[in-house]
Amino acid sequence: MWVIDFFLAILNEFARGSYPRDISSISERFAMDASQRERLKNALQGLVLKVEYDGRHMKFVDVGQPARVQRFQLMRDEKFVRELTVEEYFAEYKNIRLHFPNLPVLVCGKRSKAEYYPMELMRLSDKAQRVKKRLTPVQLARLIRGTALSPLERFKRIDWFLEGMKIATDDEFLQNFGVSFPSLNEDQETELEPERGSWRLDDQFVQTPSGVVMAFVCVDEAISYPQFAFFFKGTALSPLERFKRIDWFLEGMKIATDDEFLQNFGVSFPSLNENQETELEPERGSWRLDDQFVQTPSGVVMAFVCVDEAISYPQFAEALPTLIRTCEYFGFKFADDRHNADSVRTYQWNTRYVELTDHVLDFKKKCANIAAGKRIVVKPILVFIVAQAKDEIYGMIKTACDQEEGIACQVVRTETFMKMRGGGERNTVARNLCMKINAKLGGINNELAGNRHNWQKFTDERDPTLFIGIDVTHPPSGDTASPSVAAVVGSLNIAATRYAASIKIQHRNKEKVAYVVDAFRARIVDFELQTGRKPQHIVVLRDGVSDTEFLDVMNEELLYLKSAAHQLAHDYKPTVSYAVIQKRHHTRFMSENDRAGRRQEKRFHKDTSNNDKNVPPGTVVDRAVTSCSTFDFYLCSHYGALGTSKPAHYTVLYDSWQLTADEWQAYRYILFRIEKYNVSLHGMWMHPFS
Repeated sequence: MWVIDFFLAILNEFARGSYPRDISSISERFAMDASQRERLKNALQGLVLKVEYDGRHMKFVDVGQPARVQRFQLMRDEKFVRELTVEEYFAEYKNIRLHFPNLPVLVCGKRSKAEYYPMELMRLSDKAQRVKKRLTPVQLARLIRGTALSPLERFKRIDWFLEGMKIATDDEFLQNFGVSFPSLNEDQETELEPERGSWRLDDQFVQTPSGVVMAFVCVDEAISYPQFAFFFKGTALSPLERFKRIDWFLEGMKIATDDEFLQNFGVSFPSLNENQETELEPERGSWRLDDQFVQTPSGVVMAFVCVDEAISYPQFAEALPTLIRTCEYFGFKFADDRHNADSVRTYQWNTRYVELTDHVLDFKKKCANIAAGKRIVVKPILVFIVAQAKDEIYGMIKTACDQEEGIACQVVRTETFMKMRGGGERNTVARNLCMKINAKLGGINNELAGNRHNWQKFTDERDPTLFIGIDVTHPPSGDTASPSVAAVVGSLNIAATRYAASIKIQHRNKEKVAYVVDAFRARIVDFELQTGRKPQHIVVLRDGVSDTEFLDVMNEELLYLKSAAHQLAHDYKPTVSYAVIQKRHHTRFMSENDRAGRRQEKRFHKDTSNNDKNVPPGTVVDRAVTSCSTFDFYLCSHYGALGTSKPAHYTVLYDSWQLTADEWQAYRYILFRIEKYNVSLHGMWMHPFS
C-alpha cells in the first residue's frame, strides 16, 4: 500500500470521507498542515517502509518538511558537495520528477544518520508487521467487522484448515513434535491417549450436550408495572423442540389479539386474569418493553448542551417533544414544565473557548433554586448533543459532570437525536434514551420476581445475599503513562438492582487490588445501610485472572474479605462463594443443527441471517470441554447479533455456601439480565459482574 493512500485513509477516517481518493488533478497543490503531519507520524510510528525505486526496507523515524522546502547537505566521500532540496536531488541525481512536491518527506533509517524520502516513493513494507499501538475507534470497528464470522462459516474455516494440514502428514516439523492425524469416518468417536508425551491430532469437533439455562418469564399482575423473572429449565431442549414450543406459544398469542383492554396497554400475549402469570419467551434474546419501568425518578430537571454547534434550533425543536413525551409516558415526573424547545434549559458549549464547568455550575445553581423554591428533591441531568463521538470531548464531559460536580449526564450524537423527529412514545431511540436516563437517575428498568426457583434463594430478605464484582482495568498497549484502575462493585438491595463501587488507581499492570480490605468493608456497610441487615452470604465474581494466578489471587482476596467482616463484628462470619470469569479464550459453540445444514431453519425462522445461527442466549455447557479437576462451565448469556457468540468461562474456586451447579448457572444468567444499566431491549455486556 502506498503511503499516500495510507495517509488518505487516515484523513477520511477523521474527516468522514471529505478527502478525494483520486488526487492526480491536485497533485501540485496537495499539501499537509501541522495537525495532519502529526496524525501521519503517529500512524507510521514503529512501522517499516519500502523504497519503491530500489526495494530497500527502512524503518520510519519522523515526518519532515515538504520536499520542495526540505534542504540537506549532499556529501560524497565524506566531503561536502552542495546544499539542495529533496525535490532538486531526485530530479538531478535520480532522474525522478516528483508529482507531489508539497507533501512532506519521510525521515527513515537511524536518527543519527537519517535519510529523506518523498512520500510518493514509499510503500508500507509487504513484510508482516505487528502493530503494538492502540487502534483508533474506526480501525477497531473495521477490524471487528472483518473478523466477525457466523458460527457456520467459522467452523467451515477450521475444517478447511485441518484438511489442509492432513496434506502435510509427512511433514518433518510435525513428526518431530509427535503430531499425527487419525483417519476418522464421519460421526466416529475416538479417545486419544498420549504415547511418550505425544498424541494424535483429532480432526473432529467435540460434540457435547447443552441446554438453555433459563428463559424469560414476564410476570404481569393485573397489568401492573412489568417485572422480569426467570425460571430454570430442568431439562435441556433440542433446537427443534425449542422452536416447536415457540411456534406453539406464538399460536397461543393469537387468541388475545382482539382484546381491546390488552391492546390499550400494548400487551400482545394471551388473555390475562387478575393475578394470573403469563410466561413470555424472548425472541433472539430480546423482549418487548411495555407501559412502565419498575421504578422511575421524580423531581427531574433536564437541560441540553449543544457541543460545537452540533445541532440547529429547528432540528432540536423537532426532535425534543418525542423524548419528553416518552419520558412522561414511562412515568418520569419533572420538577417544572419547561419541556418545549422555547423554554427548556439549553447551553451552547464551544470546546475551544469555554470551560464546561461554567455551564455545569450554572445548571447546578438553577437546580438548587428549584429545590429550595418547591421544597423537593431534584434529580438533574444534562443531555449533551455532539456531532461526532470523540474520546477527548467525552472525557471532558464525564470528568466535569460525574467526577467533579456529581451531575448525571447523557451524551447523544446528532444523528441519533434526529431519529426522534416526529415520533411518538413508541420511538425506539427515545425509549433507549429513557432507559439510560432512568438508570442514571436512580430508577430501575426491570427486576426479577423473587419467588422463582433458584433466584429465590439469593433474594431471601431473612437471609440476604451480597453480590460483589472485582476487576482491574489496565492501560492499552503503547500507553506507558496511564495507571491501572481497580474497581470493587457491590449490590445495595435484596433484588440486586442497585450497585455502588469503590474505584482506586494503582500501579500499572498489577492484577492484585490495592486497599481491597477497605473496599470490601465499604460494600458490606453500604448494603447494611440500605437493607437494614448484614449480608449472610457473599458471592464474589473475579474478572481478569489467569489460570496460573487462581490460587494466589483467591487466597489473598478471601483473607482480606474475612478480615473486613471481622472488623465489622467479631462474630460476623458470612458464607463466601468465589468464582473467576474468563473471556479471553478460544472456545466457540455451534448447534448441531447449524452444522447439519439447519434443515428446520426455514420452518421456524424467516430470517436466516448470521445472528440466527448462534446458540441462543442462556446456553450452558458444563461437560466434555470443561476441566476434569475443577468445577467450571461455559455460559453464553448474550445475544449474538454479529459474528460468533463468545461464551464466558466460569471457574468456581471456593464455595462455603455449597451452591449447586444449577444455582451457579442461574445466578450468573440472572445477574447478567437484570443489570439496571442495561440500556436496550437486548442483553448487553455492561454488567459489573459480566
